[in-house]
Amino acid sequence: MVLLDATAPEDVSVMAAHQSTFQRVAQRVLDAVLGKDKFGETEHVTRTVDLINQAGPFPDIPLIAVTGGKPAMAWATPALAARGEHQRQLAALSPRGKQIIASRSGHFPQFTEPEVVVQAVREAMSVMMNNVDRTT
Repeated sequence: MVLLDATAPEDVSVMAAHQSTFQRVAQRVLDAVLGKDKFGETEHVTRTVDLINQAGPFPDIPLIAVTGGKPAMAWATPALAARGEHQRQLAALSPRGKQIIASRSGHFPQFTEPEVVVQAVREAMSVMMNNVDRTT
C-alpha cells in the first residue's frame, strides 16, 4: 500500500482546532452559495474517522507513506508539526512500513514529484512479489 500525503485520523481534529474564523465563515458562505456537496471529500470525514477507529489492526503488508516535504497549507502552520508526526505514525501502522519524504512537494506529490510516487509503488510491489516467491 502506498499512501500519498494521506490524512491521518488524528489530522481531522488538529486541523479543525487551527481553522481560522475567516475559513469557517468562507466555508459557510460557499456552502450557502454553491450548496453543500454531499459527496465532497470532507463531508463525511468524521464518520470515516469513526470507521477507521473501529477497524481491526492494520495488516502486515508493505506500507509506504509518501509525505510532502513542503508545507502545503501555510495557514495551518501550527498544525503542521502534528501532521508530520501523524505521517510517521501512518507509516508505522505496518511492521513493514516506511516513510519517504518528497522534498519538493506539498500535499500532492503525485503532481510535483511523480518519480517519487512511481518508485514507492515499485518498491511496495517488489516487496510483495518477494513475499509471494517465498510462499510458493
